[in-house]
Amino acid sequence: MPNELLGEEARALPRAIRAMIANTPLLPGEERKDFAELFFELERTPDGGPKTMAEYVMILEATKLIFNLQRLERRRVQLIEHLCPAAVMTLHIRVSKDGLAEPGSLAYSTASSQTRAYFNSEDGRKKSAESFRQGGYSPHAVDSESYLQAHPVIMAIERQVAVAERLLMSFLRVLDQRYARRAEEIRRAAARALARGRSGSSQNAGLT
Repeated sequence: MPNELLGEEARALPRAIRAMIANTPLLPGEERKDFAELFFELERTPDGGPKTMAEYVMILEATKLIFNLQRLERRRVQLIEHLCPAAVMTLHIRVSKDGLAEPGSLAYSTASSQTRAYFNSEDGRKKSAESFRQGGYSPHAVDSESYLQAHPVIMAIERQVAVAERLLMSFLRVLDQRYARRAEEIRRAAARALARGRSGSSQNAGLT
């Protein structure tokens, strides 16, 4: 990866480490610069002193572990957002007064049209919210239904998060034994990075 994409800090890195950062696999939608920025946040030290190749590799491995945890946090929110249309459709079917809502039925067709209107206009959203209210649902019905539909997969993501956190903690314990000062610096930087990710997830979790 050209140094320009990593910033000025990349020029001080060993060539092998620059290549590792450039070739670390990322998922669609993820930015290389975000991965690099996390690496440099972990790489910085108060004294700015030189680092061995072993330290650089250690920091890169920590970056991968933390980036994966941030990825899982994002996936949890994205999943709920993805299921929002299905949640709206489900709620419209439940409050329908047109009879049993099976594919091809009037109730199903009406619910489908109302769902499209919900996402296409503020008026459609307000009408849907009023229909849900009359059906006995709270103002947060869409968020709640989205979460309920996503729950089985969210539980799978939670298990992945737990495994990723254990891997990170295990990695840091090994560092404690070899590089106590560096391990503590990475631990603090990791806590900051994860806190930012969770704060962003919380702010983006409201769907309606």
